[in-house]
This record gives sequence, C-alpha cells and structure tokens, in this order.
Amino acid sequence: KLEKQATRCLIMQEMAKNRQIRRLRDAISIEMTFHTPVPKSWSKKKAMAVLGMPDTRKPDIDNYAKFLLDVMNNLVYDDDSQVTTLWCEKKYSDKPRVEIILQEVADEDGSEG
Repeated sequence: KLEKQATRCLIMQEMAKNRQIRRLRDAISIEMTFHTPVPKSWSKKKAMAVLGMPDTRKPDIDNYAKFLLDVMNNLVYDDDSQVTTLWCEKKYSDKPRVEIILQEVADEDGSEG
C-alpha cells in the first residue's frame, strides 16, 4: 500500500510537470516501457551487452503493468476499464525508470471519445 501511495505521488508530480490537469474520461491507449536495472552481480562486459535487450526476469511484465494501471485509477483516468490499447516493453537499462505515454483514443471522425 505504501508503494502505491509513493508511486501515486510520483505520477502526480509528472502530471503537474507535463501540465496534465484534467482526468482522462474517454477511451485511452497506453504505452509502458519498463527500463529495468542490470543485476549488480553481472560483469561490466555482460551488463553492457544486455543494455536495451529484453529483460525476461521476474517480476512479470503484466504485474508491472497491473500495478501502474491500478495506481493511475481515479488519478489519471476514472477507471482502468477505459484502457482499450495497452503496449508494454521490459528491457535492461543503465538508467532504470518507467516511461508511460497515455493518449485519448480518437473516434473515426477524428474527435476524442
């Protein structure tokens, strides 16, 4: 629970920085990229060789995504049922972070919602 609260605070800071001041109300497309750290026990050579490569270790990518979708409920959007497209990637990085891109899905006539 504490981890979810801390993550909510980080998301609110990013929303403020990006001037996203309204909650998304329509269908949403989300891209998530999880840049995971290389294990410290690995040699420098091995670590350098895997940067940008897929990370197949646990936790599973769906657990990462579910955690963030739950955190963003009632904050970024009303409910995660609004998410109609979800694209995720998990790869090794020397700068661990999560990148999230949200976009309201446009109707066929080009309008949002």
